[in-house]
Amino acid sequence: MLKRIKQTNFKWVYALSMVVLASLLMAMVYYVPQAEKNYTEVRRAELIKTSSGWALQFDMLNDEDRKKEYTVVVTSDGREVDRHDLVVHGGCKYKYSFIPREDAQGVSFSVYNKADSTIMASDTYYLLND
Repeated sequence: MLKRIKQTNFKWVYALSMVVLASLLMAMVYYVPQAEKNYTEVRRAELIKTSSGWALQFDMLNDEDRKKEYTVVVTSDGREVDRHDLVVHGGCKYKYSFIPREDAQGVSFSVYNKADSTIMASDTYYLLND
């Protein structure tokens, strides 16, 4: 009789521990924070020397389900040389060709969210004079 009581208690303890374990696993899956989705991204930014000057280009991806507006600002040695607005839905390729001044040291670009002026990407390239 004592053996039967011990087996019955052990079965209940085992079943209860399995329920607790399953509950903990489900809670972990439910409460683990989801990876934050990067909605806007600038990829493959590069400055390319061409036969007639230089070309700044990059790909812009927008994973949101709506169009978003951005402002691209290009500067050379601290002076703004170009600014224009982009409307991106899905993605686009941006390309800006220019001939720098002879004494230019570098070129920078910045991409701003037009709605709240937050900076999305920024980079600086230094020109090598041959």
